[in-house]
Amino acid sequence: MKEKLEPILHVVLGALRDPEEMVRGAASFALGQFAEYLQPEIVSHYESVLPCILSALDDISDEVKEKSYYALAAFCENMSEEILPYLDPLMGKLLGSLQNSPRNLQETCMSAIGSVASGAEQAFIPYAEKVLELMKSFMVLTNDEDLRSRARATELVGIVAMSVERLRMEPILHPFMEAAISGFGLEFSELREYTHEFFSNIAAIMDGGFAQYLPLVVPLAFSSCNLDDGSAVDVDESDDESRNGLGGVSSDDEAHDEPRVCNISIRTGVLDEKAAATQALGMFALHTKTSYAQYLEESLNILVRHSGYFHEDVRLQAIIALKNILTAANAIFQSQSDGAAKARQTLDTVMKIYIKTMTDDNDKEVVANACMSSRHH
Repeated sequence: MKEKLEPILHVVLGALRDPEEMVRGAASFALGQFAEYLQPEIVSHYESVLPCILSALDDISDEVKEKSYYALAAFCENMSEEILPYLDPLMGKLLGSLQNSPRNLQETCMSAIGSVASGAEQAFIPYAEKVLELMKSFMVLTNDEDLRSRARATELVGIVAMSVERLRMEPILHPFMEAAISGFGLEFSELREYTHEFFSNIAAIMDGGFAQYLPLVVPLAFSSCNLDDGSAVDVDESDDESRNGLGGVSSDDEAHDEPRVCNISIRTGVLDEKAAATQALGMFALHTKTSYAQYLEESLNILVRHSGYFHEDVRLQAIIALKNILTAANAIFQSQSDGAAKARQTLDTVMKIYIKTMTDDNDKEVVANACMSSRHH
């Protein structure tokens, strides 16, 4: 398909103007799939695709609109400075929709804003204040049917924070952290997953300034990492296909992937939560370094365990996090009298895992990361 992309795009973009709603919806969904699976070739067609998606966002049908927001989110995820000329009309539409749409459309809209913010980076700053203000109302929702929106909002605040960086985010951060932490009392795995990702992003922009939050967030990550494996293997049937008729089209919501053939590779909310919590431990360690000392041993134990986990997403995050734990361990042990021996012991533990992974693991990405990580030590 990549080789025939131009004529195929011509047909699909034409179908966005079809009088039949079903055809327009299918065309929008196809564009989203192209954006996800025909990389990097699809991005070079942004000048013809983006204006058409922008027009489709005004479709009279909510279903076509939602599929168009999905297409927009998927498309923008792999763009960088190419997105800048479209930033103003895009954000105008997205902010309007966010305030005047049903919940399921708002969720897809938040996903699209996240993709735009990631692509635009610093150029997103003029829109950040408005987006963050709107997210506050989503981050205090507590009804079961609203928790997916709350999860998306939490994720989006973390993405926007990465765009605006520490100087602008730190003065307004506290209420967002409070709302994120309180969400753990609501017993919703997807919210916990996105909240761990939010904490990872905040740690990345705050560096040592994140140390004040460690006593609050590390136990939450430990708790998710230690969830009973039995619950992780059950297939999560509670998807939202019946609710929006889209089968979960959001570009980074892969909870509805087909089970893969090898091993037990069924995605569930709990697996995604564990992967996000595993990543978070590595990010906390990397960015707070010596302040992470009291959590180092338990984190290392969890990551060693997760490096042999049955699902590759969790193994991948464990392999990446182990490299970050090593960085923190070196900083922590530097000032200790027996530090050199402890640092060597930690390095030995991690290197044994990398070698075992390179030898035994059957997932290419996990092995590749083990190879890259071991090169640095």
